[in-house]
Amino acid sequence: MAWIQGSTEKTVWEKTDDEIVLIHTETSAYYGLNSTGSWLWECMVQQPYKEDELVDLVVHHLHQEPEHGRLVVSAFIATLREADLIVEQDHAPDRDASAEVPPAPTPYEVPTMVKFGDLETLFLSGE
Repeated sequence: MAWIQGSTEKTVWEKTDDEIVLIHTETSAYYGLNSTGSWLWECMVQQPYKEDELVDLVVHHLHQEPEHGRLVVSAFIATLREADLIVEQDHAPDRDASAEVPPAPTPYEVPTMVKFGDLETLFLSGE
């Protein structure tokens, strides 16, 4: 199973309240992450995780059943992968043992990412 990390080389992002707006710097696509998606993104930007470890975070910090955790993490990772927003590697990376998990969002919601469009189209439209 691969190690997964949020790509800091291909993205810029800003957190507002409990949500993140994320821009893919190569494609100009911009996305919104809800509070739980933002929390997972912050975890993955801090350091790489295996998918099972992300499931454990959802189960233990967000108090979800393991099967639900597997389903939502798998779907969220697939969405990030499809948008080319994560880096995956097969070998064990260096990890910061002192890294703390960000505070869990409340209330829980299924982690989601919404694509708003691309910046070029937004700028050309004049909105």
